[in-house]
Amino acid sequence: LLNGPTTFVAAQHQHQHHNHKTKETALTSEALIPECGYLKAQNHGEGYESIGWRFLPDRIFSHKKLLVFLNGLVAERMKGVFISDNGVFGYNLTPDALTEVALDDCVESRIEIIGTGFSEILEAELMLCLLGGS
Repeated sequence: LLNGPTTFVAAQHQHQHHNHKTKETALTSEALIPECGYLKAQNHGEGYESIGWRFLPDRIFSHKKLLVFLNGLVAERMKGVFISDNGVFGYNLTPDALTEVALDDCVESRIEIIGTGFSEILEAELMLCLLGGS
């Protein structure tokens, strides 16, 4: 859908490191998640932007906080799978509805959001959903 270059960003101790990759690499799980616990990817094209994160499996989300976050998203599309304190769940968001499906297991938590004009605090809001997030 998006044909611009993808930028990977890994935050470590409040420093950002940028590695430019192609869209094809961004859509695979080949990029290793750094020690900070997550990897962020951004892309844009055809009037839309996408932003996504992958999290190490030991990063557990608060199911309750995650539902509040996801219900507050304004996006064309969001797909995600999260390891939470209440189990593993898959999510799909369209302009019409947010759906949640219980899953047996997953390798890692991940989310991709497609839309326009994302809030600058979107990442901070997502990180607050992690257990131990403040």
